[in-house]
Amino acid sequence: MKNIMTPSSFRCIINKNRGFPSMLLTSVILLVCMSKWPHTSGLLLDQNPNGTQIFDDGDTTAEDNGLPLRKWIKEAKFRQQKGVKKIRQALSAEEKKILSDFYAAKNGTSSVAAVDDGAARQAPKATDHVYDVIIVGAGWSGCSAAMTLESKGVTNFLVLEAKDHIGGRSFTTNVMFEGESIPVDHGSMWIHGASSNPISDIALEFDIDMVTSTFNEKVYNANAGGAIPDSQVATIYRNRYENGFLDYQANRQDSTNVDQSLQTTANQYLNSFSGNFEKDVLRHFMSSYIELEYSTPISELSLWWWDSDELIGPDEDFLLPNGYGPLIEAYAAPIRSKIITNSPVTEIDYRTDNVKVVSGADSYIARKVIVTVPLGVLKAESIRFRPPLPLNRRRSIDRIGMGTMNKIFMFWPQEEIFWQRNIEIYGDIVNRDTKFNFFNFQPYNGDRPFLAALFVGETARELEDLYANDDPERYEQEIRDLAMEPLRNIFGNDIPLPQKVFVTKWNSDEYTQGCYSFNKVGMGRDDRQILRRPIRKKRLFLSGEATHPTYFQTTHGAYLAGRRDANRVLMELQ
Repeated sequence: MKNIMTPSSFRCIINKNRGFPSMLLTSVILLVCMSKWPHTSGLLLDQNPNGTQIFDDGDTTAEDNGLPLRKWIKEAKFRQQKGVKKIRQALSAEEKKILSDFYAAKNGTSSVAAVDDGAARQAPKATDHVYDVIIVGAGWSGCSAAMTLESKGVTNFLVLEAKDHIGGRSFTTNVMFEGESIPVDHGSMWIHGASSNPISDIALEFDIDMVTSTFNEKVYNANAGGAIPDSQVATIYRNRYENGFLDYQANRQDSTNVDQSLQTTANQYLNSFSGNFEKDVLRHFMSSYIELEYSTPISELSLWWWDSDELIGPDEDFLLPNGYGPLIEAYAAPIRSKIITNSPVTEIDYRTDNVKVVSGADSYIARKVIVTVPLGVLKAESIRFRPPLPLNRRRSIDRIGMGTMNKIFMFWPQEEIFWQRNIEIYGDIVNRDTKFNFFNFQPYNGDRPFLAALFVGETARELEDLYANDDPERYEQEIRDLAMEPLRNIFGNDIPLPQKVFVTKWNSDEYTQGCYSFNKVGMGRDDRQILRRPIRKKRLFLSGEATHPTYFQTTHGAYLAGRRDANRVLMELQ
């Protein structure tokens, strides 16, 4: 989910002569669009090789230390965002008591270090038993729904999880390298807007290690041309991207009567520049802060709705050096005995008051069912619903997009390190089909020497389709070779191949079929709200990050959606 990535570009939502999206049904009007075209005030600082003038906008940054561009993007977006509610307390008093009592009874301590894996604990398969609630999926949404039920005294529930672990897209494994077990997060990595984020409250409850991400970033020229000076990057960012493209696309949102892809608008804006250098830098910004943020090429994103998400808070983003896995294991420990793993649900029959849920040879009966599977699973129709989901839900499932981003982890021995330890993010301005941003977590992970790269692109998607499941070694090699192209442009052709790589494959995973949802071109403004409406006399509830109107793509969005739907179910059970 979105915690895979850093904060998104700020949103410019305006009336568009169609009314505000229902997710914003408040009296708040978002003030946006400071100007139509980039300003060119300031002192002439330099010229790029193509003659493009660079202006100093007064934002001085020490050269060679990198720029926290993602923090600037976050600050800009938050300035435009009104009426944000801070969610300070993630755990209710009842949940805290459950957790405290559980750990005290089990270990005499509340330390997360005392948590065992729990994989052997399985709920009884009482097929003749009628549960109050069955939850399909044990990611953040499913686990928060289960914990909410448990905290309110509803204990007659069951959670069915398709995979052999809980956590869904918050999944940590350990890679052995040079005799050390190194945790890597397949999906979620950051806790965004930490002081306002319920996930950080949970991490604090269990003394989970968290470190602040600096997001210091260096941007490199094409043709092994070296790093672009920070001052030039800052000026193009301020003048041409933040106060240029983002304003321009906001005006296009207001002036168009038919939705179009963000790519179309981007092309129109880029065509206003004659020099290639600024275009290349702008394409890099669009790729890094939009495509890798929203997990899909901008050709798939809706001009109208691509940035209709909200930030949960304006402050720091945290990394978890030991991964997200220990966090959700600790949180879900009190209800772990009610989770059956390796139990993919294939059918849900909700024609009668007693809903039938089928998983393999087993079937279960419940009064209410909460489905928290990823949107990709719903798109693939991996679960047969009887009757079929209502037409408006099926249309919403089709119109909301499912992202295709993945990660590669690349490991080198200490003596072969070629990057600067104090720079967190590396990228270049070469226009490639598959775009990589490289993250250096050495300052946060005990000096373990590896780079993690986020990537999205048609070539990478084709390679995953071809090899990820049938020839995983070939898949890792092909993605490694793609990743080495920008690395060698940045650091030189002499850098060695990594001694070990690990590549995720979210799109070919039958139980996710993508990384997280995005607002696709042609999407309706109310599609996420439609998706979360209770179905068939409130027997069936669709939950998960894709159903949250403003925090979709995130772990906190999934968590809050699960709590929302558990509370809806509680009202119906009374």
